[in-house]
Amino acid sequence: PRLLFAGSRAARAAVGRTVCAPGGLDTLQAARELLAAIDPFEEHELETALRGLVQQRGTKPGKVFQPVRVAIAGGTVSPGIFESVALLGEVIPAAGEHRVVYNGHLDLAW
Repeated sequence: PRLLFAGSRAARAAVGRTVCAPGGLDTLQAARELLAAIDPFEEHELETALRGLVQQRGTKPGKVFQPVRVAIAGGTVSPGIFESVALLGEVIPAAGEHRVVYNGHLDLAW
C-alpha cells in the first residue's frame, strides 16, 4: 500500500476534523464503496452518487464531501470535489490501495 498522507500538522488536523469526527469514518468507508461501483467514473455520476449518499445519511454535504476531500487531497481545501475525484479516479485504483494514517493510530484504507 501507498501512504496518501501521514504526518503533517495540517493533515492531522484535517483528519481530526473530518474523518475522526462522529460518523466520519463510516461515511468515508460508505463513500469508498459507493465510488468503487461507479461506471463510467465521470464527474456527473460521481456527483449524483455522493449527493445520494448525503440524502441517504440525512446529513449536510460537507459531512460527506470533506472526509472524501481529506482522503484524496490530504486537506480540507482542494479544487471541486467531484472534479478532484474524477481526475484521481484513474490514478487511485491504478496505484493500488492507499492508507491514511492519523497520529500513528488511525489506519484507513482508501
